[in-house]
Amino acid sequence: RRIQCSKLFMTTNNVEEHLQTRIFEYYAFADNEMRNIDENVIIGDLSSPLKSEILSHFCLVPLRECAYFDAYSDGAIFSLIKSLKPYVAVPGEHLSEIGKECNSLYMFQKGSLCTKDATGAITNVAEGAIIGHLATSASSKREGLPTHQLQIELITANLSRSKGNPYVIVENGRSRCRSLIKNSRNWMEKIDMKVKVENGKNHKTKIIVKEWRKRQNHATIGRGEVVASESVSSDVVVCSITDERGKAVGSIELRARLTALSETKQLSSHELTCTALSFSHLYRLDISDDQGLTDYISRSTSLNIVDRIPTEICEDIKELERENKMPGGTPNDGVDWDNPVSLKSIPSTQNSVDGEGKRRSVFFLEWADTPN
Repeated sequence: RRIQCSKLFMTTNNVEEHLQTRIFEYYAFADNEMRNIDENVIIGDLSSPLKSEILSHFCLVPLRECAYFDAYSDGAIFSLIKSLKPYVAVPGEHLSEIGKECNSLYMFQKGSLCTKDATGAITNVAEGAIIGHLATSASSKREGLPTHQLQIELITANLSRSKGNPYVIVENGRSRCRSLIKNSRNWMEKIDMKVKVENGKNHKTKIIVKEWRKRQNHATIGRGEVVASESVSSDVVVCSITDERGKAVGSIELRARLTALSETKQLSSHELTCTALSFSHLYRLDISDDQGLTDYISRSTSLNIVDRIPTEICEDIKELERENKMPGGTPNDGVDWDNPVSLKSIPSTQNSVDGEGKRRSVFFLEWADTPN
């Protein structure tokens, strides 16, 4: 019924066909992949501790590994996690663009994203990456801008535990990119990424092999390492893949090349343009939430407790004081603050009774002009 009503609405209002197609594709994604479940409603129905736990399950590790949050305590990270909101990016959507302001950070969960740097180099984004200019700026300040071009050419794969949908993640420090999903032994794919090489002409790179599983978390098959060099001719090497117990689970034939970046290919900016290639699931953190937490933490170091109050609350208090004061500066609340307690003469008879014969309660007050 939803699709029928949407068709009638868009036809009646002359909505362009390409926009209608995108809307119906989104409905198909929501029905087939998301199973028509609204994650915002589910998380919103949870108590605050349960909401924090489930969001931490997805986002704690990526946030903790991001260079931008290196100076944040675990408590600050958990405070930010409470501000995360589920987000679905549509194909063709730009999550960040070079030269444009980026007001959010995104934690990539599932889907297909790619990034393009200022020189036009394109790489596929690995799940778990954090997208946004603040993240790339912090990473470039800590690790520096890339100095070399790393190319991993995947040739064939022999994986005993794979069920037919493996893919590879190339990891260099905290920078990662991924290959396409393959369903055959012959891989024949090149992965290019820019890396910073500290000393010498060799660079060690980690290889992570995962398996795509529909509607489930992708399984990690194993890990390996390969050393790339600047030699003119790079021979084919066999990268052994082992599981978390150190047991061999297969191997990948590949060729690794390392090339120093020319002046035209060197990056002058850390910014990246990130584009969704398919419907992709992320968690979004608004920069305003991060700035509010940073401001609160900076105020918490003040010895004066009044200075710790958030700015907006201080303004509310001042406004309330202005409303409750008369022109002379006396609070307009109907209380005589010079004599706040009005004393009345009370009979000293303890056993006094009222007209109905009930004993009247008697309160005794002793007023002291000077402290004892």
